[in-house]
Amino acid sequence: MTVIEGQRRLNFHAPLNGNAPTPLLPVKISLLNGNYEFQFKAMPDTGATRTVIAQDLLVANGLGKYIVKSNNIRLRVADGNLMPVTGSIKLIVKGVFHNIAHVVNALVTPVMHQEMMLSWHDLVGMRVISPNFPFDVIPAAVSVTRAKHILTSADDREVALVKEDFKDVFGNELKEGYIGLHGAPMHIELRTDVDVKPCHVKTARPIPLHLRAGAQKVLDELLASKRIVKLSSKV
Repeated sequence: MTVIEGQRRLNFHAPLNGNAPTPLLPVKISLLNGNYEFQFKAMPDTGATRTVIAQDLLVANGLGKYIVKSNNIRLRVADGNLMPVTGSIKLIVKGVFHNIAHVVNALVTPVMHQEMMLSWHDLVGMRVISPNFPFDVIPAAVSVTRAKHILTSADDREVALVKEDFKDVFGNELKEGYIGLHGAPMHIELRTDVDVKPCHVKTARPIPLHLRAGAQKVLDELLASKRIVKLSSKV
């Protein structure tokens, strides 16, 4: 990637010792609804915390009008200097060869030209590198059918969008500092003017033995965070 700031030209492709440039990653890029898809070779940058994409690349592929402009985003490059940022854009980025897609909230900059840098976090999301990189790696022979987040249809993209917008709800971990909802006790009122006959009665299924320890841990965490409370009477 070549970044131009003022009169300074920074080349990130080839190091000073003359080694070969970093291999680029072929990806398919589109909006979250699958529109405006185009193919591009992105630069994988495991040292970056945010994915950055050139503004002219988006404009050239019809995505310029979908940039969410902002003057409050500050982006620093490796040498500590600020890089101008136009705003951000949410994209589906899918590997061409392994077909694993990921929702990317990319920063848009006008100083890059027809380039895209994929961050460490998004490379993990695309299963290009291990979540424990550089201490662990994904085996080269990993089966695509075992990989997660394979988005191939419009429904899958919609699910990815919902998960991204409401990641605090669909997260796998309990949010720290949450104290629960407070209010008057809730009551369920049943109608007495009609004769209601239950057609099916179903009780909670027993938790399998090998899952009980994990389930109890989650219950203890929910109680401790006051997301749920114990009742002394039947509901």
